[in-house]
Amino acid sequence: MKRCCDTDELITNTLHKLGIPSHYKGFSYIKEIIYLLLNDDNSSINLSEDLYKRVAQKYNTNISSVERSVRYAIEIGYSRANYGFQEELFENSTNPLTNKQTNKEFLITVANKIKLERNKYLD
Repeated sequence: MKRCCDTDELITNTLHKLGIPSHYKGFSYIKEIIYLLLNDDNSSINLSEDLYKRVAQKYNTNISSVERSVRYAIEIGYSRANYGFQEELFENSTNPLTNKQTNKEFLITVANKIKLERNKYLD
């Protein structure tokens, strides 16, 4: 029987493979959003009204600051990522004009990857 993985470690390692440095505020915000997504099966989530708001309240900041920090952390990740891992993870979910995902696509895709990884240990 496989030992169950540590969710925090799995999220952290995934974000590092995606090139997002842990000392950025956006890193902490992204981790919190992924935790929220892991515990919510609702596919019609509104980032601003639901997740960004909850994260902003937890970190005593505003929604636009959370959104901006998440966007900036993801942007930094594009320039530092393990491109093979990034390509495998996002496959065809990129905007053809920018070759990037929206914040929502990025966050949901990463959360789904974490869910799949966790489920491997439960089988």
